[in-house]
Amino acid sequence: MIRVDPQHSFLRIFDSCNHPSKHMKRILITGANGFVGSHLVDGALQKGWDVWAGIRTGSRLDNLTDPAIHYIKLDYDKPERLQRQFAQAGRWDYVVHCAGLTKALSYADFDRVNHQHTRTLVEALIKADRTPDKFLLMSSLDAIGAGNPNKPEPTTNDANPHPCSNYGRSKLAAEQYLAGFEDFPWLIVRPTGIYGPRDNDFRLMARMVNRGLALSLGRKPQWLNFLYVEDLVTVCLEALCSPHVKKAWMVAHPDIHTQDDFIQLLKNLLGKKSVFNLRVPLWIAWLAAQLALLQRRLTGTVPLFNPDKFRIVQQRNWTCDVTALQQDLGITPSTNLREGWIRTLKWYQSEHLL
Repeated sequence: MIRVDPQHSFLRIFDSCNHPSKHMKRILITGANGFVGSHLVDGALQKGWDVWAGIRTGSRLDNLTDPAIHYIKLDYDKPERLQRQFAQAGRWDYVVHCAGLTKALSYADFDRVNHQHTRTLVEALIKADRTPDKFLLMSSLDAIGAGNPNKPEPTTNDANPHPCSNYGRSKLAAEQYLAGFEDFPWLIVRPTGIYGPRDNDFRLMARMVNRGLALSLGRKPQWLNFLYVEDLVTVCLEALCSPHVKKAWMVAHPDIHTQDDFIQLLKNLLGKKSVFNLRVPLWIAWLAAQLALLQRRLTGTVPLFNPDKFRIVQQRNWTCDVTALQQDLGITPSTNLREGWIRTLKWYQSEHLL
């Protein structure tokens, strides 16, 4: 759900996006089979748009079942092939680049996917003469970095970037690449912690609480903003319809919660009278993260909790100010944490994932 200022002139732009026109809006969504990407596909289909799902060879399509979806396999390591594909597919009105890497053990891996693949995608669109009306990059609050560790002071949209992780640095590199264009219609969204149906990361925490255990990292409180995935989708699609280009926005529900607040909410919603809250010192969490290096050598996989993820979770303030989003688009994500988690847990339970 999104709060919309009824007096905001931007509503006229929403209407123009939904109103029948000379042609159906065409949109390419990369990373379409992922958590956020699949919800973007759903949102674009609900608008009646012609949706192209950018996927990789071998991608699971469990969340992409609508027969109206067009599929296009994108190989970012073959730019000339991408250019030919784009030339043949025709021009999209909008491109949302949602594909990305969230787990890796080296900056080189993050950079190759989150930064270099963004460059490859944009350059292929330009060379194929398929520049869209809007190109929206799904970035992250970590591209800007954490806020004041001593108080819940939200990071502002114009803060100097200081990413704490390799993931954040790779996202910032992609942002800086786009910002270097004078005549390319880019937009950037920087969501905070995203949750909702189909998410796996927060599911693991909910599953632990459901089994009677919760983990808290560090002694000092950790302040957080959250963002329900459907609110993010609405912001993205309506931003595409707006008159804005060359804009970047932080996206979050404005309420600030502590990590302990979040655990207590899950406990209440799951009906758990007794949950053992294990508060883990950061130095122990750091040691646990180092085991990811061993696991990578033994299995070839990167676990969810790894050294780069530790750099993120050790920060005490992941809150952001959404004033710029409100001023430019006249909207505010409004699904509060309780309402969003009621919906999310209902989905997890229906899928037997807890």
